[in-house]
Amino acid sequence: MGCPGFAIIGQNLVFSFYTHDPDTGAITAASSAPNYWIRDEDDGAVLNGTMDNGLRTGSYRKKVAITTGNGFAHGKTYTVCIEATVDGDAGGVTYEFTAYTNVPSEMNSGNGARTVTVTVDDGSDPIESALVRFTKGTETYVQNTNASGNCTFNLDDGTWTVAISRAGYTYSGTTQVVDGNETVTYSMTAWPTITVPDGPTLCTVQFRVKLSDTAVAGAVCTAKLKGINQAADGTILSNEESSDTTDAQGVAELQLVQKGTIVKGNGIYEITVEIDEKPVASKDTTIPNQDTYLFEDLL
Repeated sequence: MGCPGFAIIGQNLVFSFYTHDPDTGAITAASSAPNYWIRDEDDGAVLNGTMDNGLRTGSYRKKVAITTGNGFAHGKTYTVCIEATVDGDAGGVTYEFTAYTNVPSEMNSGNGARTVTVTVDDGSDPIESALVRFTKGTETYVQNTNASGNCTFNLDDGTWTVAISRAGYTYSGTTQVVDGNETVTYSMTAWPTITVPDGPTLCTVQFRVKLSDTAVAGAVCTAKLKGINQAADGTILSNEESSDTTDAQGVAELQLVQKGTIVKGNGIYEITVEIDEKPVASKDTTIPNQDTYLFEDLL
């Protein structure tokens, strides 16, 4: 499940999505093909449609052409929004990617004396389009994995910091000692199953916090409803606030009020992140009218 972090104009972009049973978390076919929207930085619509069936039950994928004719431009970041319904419960996910005319300059495998062959998987199956980053001092080299979950680096001897990112997955980071040709496997973890919300007006939102592509545990994520809002049942919601602390995967979960159930007020939440009791990020957002939602990276 996921989407590459960048796309090249003139080529295709493939993104994928799994649907789950809201009660058991098991991968389950959606009631109908999930819908997708691609929006630009100004929230303008670029493309939309329905996803195609993947190789497994409950898996879906879509290939879109990243062309100027389709509205894509160099250096701009786009958001992919996907929504699906399983057994009457709606949920969704968002991904982001940046369009370039050429492969970004940082996508470099290095020119060191050692060959480091990397495989990225989920513990069993390979993960395509994972962004693998090796860093030592001022040196940083980045590669995307292929369909077999593989990529190759040419590095010098030393201890390298390894970071891996892929939409829909988390990775806590590690170090790799290089003192010869190396063949290594790194396993990512799929996002946790989202809790079913406590009521029909709520949406369970999962957040992920990362620093330098590494998941951050112990960060405090707080959502505060800005101003005075009124729910459809007449309840006054004044600066409602809730918090959760990220787990080992950097994931936190909050139950927030869906925008469509607020009849007065703007329904805007201020999402803030604190690490070691220091504020590090803030973002304003509304909550979609669905039971669950994945809000990828807050940092």
